[in-house]
Amino acid sequence: MMDPVGLGADDALPEGLALRPRVDADVEAVVELWNRHAPPTEVQTAAGFRRWEAVNPMPNRLDLVVTGPGGALVAQANVGDGGVWAQAGNNSARRDTSD
Repeated sequence: MMDPVGLGADDALPEGLALRPRVDADVEAVVELWNRHAPPTEVQTAAGFRRWEAVNPMPNRLDLVVTGPGGALVAQANVGDGGVWAQAGNNSARRDTSD
């Protein structure tokens, strides 16, 4: 299987799942997944997510999604330096646990 991010992680995923870099078209699904598990104070919109990325660029950020059969988003993760408002240990990960 092709390893689009150079981590060797695709080989470790169960059959039917694929790891790839997040693209702008994924934002709505990423936000929906985040909101499903977020406390009320952290619920966001796709527009707010894009605005945050515009005002807080992180050129070295690693932002990944895992898709399942049919291309549905099943997990996302990112890690970066925190950008303008950096904090130690800035990272987040969300996994769909609704099953």
